Amino acid sequence: MDALLTNKDVMRIFSISDETIPRLRKQGLQYLKVGSEYRYKLEWIEDYINKKSSLSLNTK
Repeated sequence: MDALLTNKDVMRIFSISDETIPRLRKQGLQYLKVGSEYRYKLEWIEDYINKKSSLSLNTK
């Protein structure tokens, strides 16, 4: 099974604050809720980045 990443891991990957993470989830970042915490797979983060990159490339 793939390791699940925490909010702190996501904050490090994107260089963002904790307050920004809910916005990423609303914008399509996949997550798994475990109790009261959110977990992420690296694959989901890569998919999110690729999706956002392709959207920004299409608008130029």
